[in-house]
Amino acid sequence: MKKGLTYVDIAVSVGIFVIYGVFLFIMFKPAIEEEYDDDYLTSIVQGKFMGDVSWEVVRTPIFIQVRGDMVGKNLEFQFPFDWGLSSLYMVDSSGVEVNFDKVGYKMIIPFGGWVDDEELSLFYTADYTEHTPGSYSGDYDAEEYVDIGVGEVITGIQKFSGDTGNLSETVAKPDDVLKSEWDYPERREFYLEMDSGEIIGIDDAPKDKKVNVLTFSTQFLDEYGETDDVIVTIKTW
Repeated sequence: MKKGLTYVDIAVSVGIFVIYGVFLFIMFKPAIEEEYDDDYLTSIVQGKFMGDVSWEVVRTPIFIQVRGDMVGKNLEFQFPFDWGLSSLYMVDSSGVEVNFDKVGYKMIIPFGGWVDDEELSLFYTADYTEHTPGSYSGDYDAEEYVDIGVGEVITGIQKFSGDTGNLSETVAKPDDVLKSEWDYPERREFYLEMDSGEIIGIDDAPKDKKVNVLTFSTQFLDEYGETDDVIVTIKTW
C-alpha cells in the first residue's frame, strides 16, 4: 500500500516539475535573443526588398536596311512576339520616340527619314500597359530589309515617369508588416536608406548593439527603358 503511494507521489512530483519547467520557459523565452550570422539579416532585407520593388524591361533591337523607295511609306514586316501594343515603346538610334502599330505578329513603322541603315529599340514591359502607339496601315513590304535582334533583359527598381511604382508602396508599409512579409525576425530591427531619399525604418540602433551594414549599387528603371543609378544602404541589429 505504502509502495503504491510512493509511485503516485513520484508521478505527481514529476508532473509538477514538468509543468513548472514549461511555465518558466514560456515566461522567460521572450528574453532569449537568437544569434544570427553577420550577413544573414542584411541578406534577408536586401533580397526581399529588391524582390518587392524590381521589375524587368526587355529591349529588342530592330535593324532596318534603308532604301530610297521607303520614303513616305509605312514599313510592314513580321515580328516574332505577340506582345500587346500598349506594353510596347520604341525609340530610334537618337533616342527619339518612334510611332508604330502592331497587330498580332505584324508590325508597321512609318519611315522616319533615315539616311543610313537604322537601329531601333523596342521596349516591352509586361507590367505596364499604358503606352499609346499610333495606328497605321502598311504599304511597303519591308520583310527582307528588317532584322530582329536578340532581346536584352534590363532589371531595376520599378520607377514610372514621375512616380516610383512598387517602391512607393513598399516604403509606405509599416515596419511590422514588412517584417511579417519578409520573414524577418520579429525581435530584430532593420533600417534601409536610398541616396534618392527613400527610407524604411528608423536608424536608432542602441549604442551597445552590433550593427551590420550593407551598401550596394543598383538602378531605377522606368517604362521607357531609361535607367538611373541609385545606392542602397541597409543596417540590421
